[in-house]
Formats: sequence, structure tokens, C-alpha cells
Amino acid sequence: MTIQANQTSDAGIPENVQQKSICNLDYLNRMSGGDSKFIKEMIRLFLKQVPMELEKLEKAAEAEDLTTAKQVAHKLKSSVAMVGAESMLATLKHFEVSEVEGSVKITLDLFHASLLQLFIHIRAELEPLL
Repeated sequence: MTIQANQTSDAGIPENVQQKSICNLDYLNRMSGGDSKFIKEMIRLFLKQVPMELEKLEKAAEAEDLTTAKQVAHKLKSSVAMVGAESMLATLKHFEVSEVEGSVKITLDLFHASLLQLFIHIRAELEPLL
């Protein structure tokens, strides 16, 4: 069985108005051989792990700890790639290799806020699949 991130129906809404899917579960489907139980477990782990990492990032921002923030970004990349959340993955990759100009605190606060916003949308898309 293949699970699609955009599995839910938006009945009555014209196709060109429907929200574009944030996640692409093709990799997870291929890796699992279509095992829906495994896919759901991976989604559950993702939804549990990412908030903990975002909390670490928030603490790193408060402490202006750029090293920890980059470590968190690196750690999140594999989980985010697994669920095919390309927009969040691109944000993580960009931050990981970027040089911080100006205030570390402001940079980290903005980075955290953007990841949190992306995660809210990803969670809203993935939770209905469980």
C-alpha cells in the first residue's frame, strides 16, 4: 500500500485552488516497500522528534549558540528528507552552510521561527495519515 502526503480529499475545491502538498513520501514508500505500518511509524517518530529538536534550537538561539544551532540543523536534515519536506530541507541546508552576518540572536530567532512555521504546516499534512 502506498501512502501519499496529499491523500486527503479537498472535495468541492477546484484543483488549481487546492493547497500544494509540502511533503513527498515517495522515498519513504520506496524504502519501506509500501509497508503502511512502517510508514506511519516513521511519520510518528518524525512528528515526535522534530519538536524536541526545535526546542533545542530555541534554547541555542536564546544562548546565541551558533555551533549548537548548526548541529541541530544538521541532525534534522535526514528526518526532514525522509518525509520529503523539501522547503524545510532547503532552509536547513542553507543555514548549515551560511555565515552569520550581524546579530547571532536575531539570525537564530528568525531561523527557528521559519522552521517552526514550516513544521506547523508539515504536521498538519502528516497527522491525518496516521
